[in-house]
Amino acid sequence: NSGGGFVASIRKMGGGDVNILGVDSDPNADGMGILIEDNSGGGIAFRGDVTLNTGANTALTIQDNTAANSVNFGGTSQLDIDTTSGAGIIIHDTGTVSILGTGNTVDTGDSVGIDIDNARSVTINNTTITNDPNGSNSAVSIAHSIGNNSLIRFNSMTIDSSGDTAVDILANGTGVLDIEMDTVDIN
Repeated sequence: NSGGGFVASIRKMGGGDVNILGVDSDPNADGMGILIEDNSGGGIAFRGDVTLNTGANTALTIQDNTAANSVNFGGTSQLDIDTTSGAGIIIHDTGTVSILGTGNTVDTGDSVGIDIDNARSVTINNTTITNDPNGSNSAVSIAHSIGNNSLIRFNSMTIDSSGDTAVDILANGTGVLDIEMDTVDIN
């Protein structure tokens, strides 16, 4: 139960590993979701199902972590995100992020499903992203404005957006932005 605050907040980690066996936010709490930020090393692994119902708040924020930090939602975890007007997943200025489970869902109201900005390596598998057909935001937004190289991989995904744009890409950095999509259905 989030009680209106963060369900989990992992900050200022310099090394070592954190293993989280599962997260289930109260569907009526409209809390702040999960925050992972300002980590300079180590690994964070989610090894169980993660259910986040955050209303107008962002469900999962991974930001301002160095390249030495990794965040992994493993093959045994299932990610289920529901918001009314908050973003589903924000991945900004961070190292390696992997969402690998099966049957992952990101359902947002009038907000972006997944927002990736200046991340070095992101892999998202087996995920359905849906945002409100009356919304004005993209289901997926990818931006790259840094000198480092970035690799974004989408595998076995469905991106369903009747809003602004299904996938919006802005790349004006000096580094290389590679986007790989394998079996991605865009509606």
